[in-house]
Amino acid sequence: MNAHLSNMSLNDLTRFIAEAECALAKKRNAQHQHVMEEIRHLADSINVKVSFRDSEKPHNKLKGFKVAPKYRNPENPNQTWTGRGYRPLWMVALIDAGHRLEEFRI
Repeated sequence: MNAHLSNMSLNDLTRFIAEAECALAKKRNAQHQHVMEEIRHLADSINVKVSFRDSEKPHNKLKGFKVAPKYRNPENPNQTWTGRGYRPLWMVALIDAGHRLEEFRI
């Protein structure tokens, strides 16, 4: 099989990999569905109700949640900072100039 793959052109090899990934995804999905059906069947046999989540990833309740700004640039009131992540450049410059963080709290 390795000799066969090494003789393939770049386009053919790319297409082969894409088809293999698609076939693998279909097989995994079919196996997943089969296992879920087996679980449902076993649960039904002992009169237990089961339900499955549709998504595999856990839902993040905070995703998209905006945090209110806590600090404001006195020189440009449009520039604010929530206090999370890296300090903005204007905040770094003011602190380097000898100011304290609490001076800019909203």
